[in-house]
Amino acid sequence: MPREGAFHHLIIVSYPRQDKIWKGNGCAIQHDFMLLTVRYVTTDVTDNNEPDNIRINETFLGFIEAANQTAKSLESDVLNFLNTLDINLAKCRGQGSDGTANMSGAYWGLQKFIKDKQPRANYVHCSTHNLNLVLNYACNNVPHVREFYDFCQKIYTSFGLSIKMWSDLKIV
Repeated sequence: MPREGAFHHLIIVSYPRQDKIWKGNGCAIQHDFMLLTVRYVTTDVTDNNEPDNIRINETFLGFIEAANQTAKSLESDVLNFLNTLDINLAKCRGQGSDGTANMSGAYWGLQKFIKDKQPRANYVHCSTHNLNLVLNYACNNVPHVREFYDFCQKIYTSFGLSIKMWSDLKIV
């Protein structure tokens, strides 16, 4: 786990959820979630007290539901989540996220607020997010792949619209 290593790099990605939560008045509210991973280095030590077998690890920490998309709200969500996992922000030396203004904004973005709390947590735009967008576009243009993902989406939506079914799915 990252708390064992000296330093770590947070990777925060925001994804819009595709399911809708329906209120009694018929209005649909869409909630987003963030995916958090952490990258950290572990080493073994030889008998001569020298580092050996240096490994770069990347660990999925979890999903955070984000009902509010303001950078301040996202900051609170991320910091609370890290605290529950006992991950010290003081050891953070980097952060990465997609290019949306609320995540990467230089003055009011999540990366700015994290950097205010930990000046050594330098921000790097996550280039894999662009790759993800390209792959999504490509998959949507291949009929069999699109049909497969549409089917998966229908299953997900069926569970997502029923609190009882969603609870049963969580148990499984």
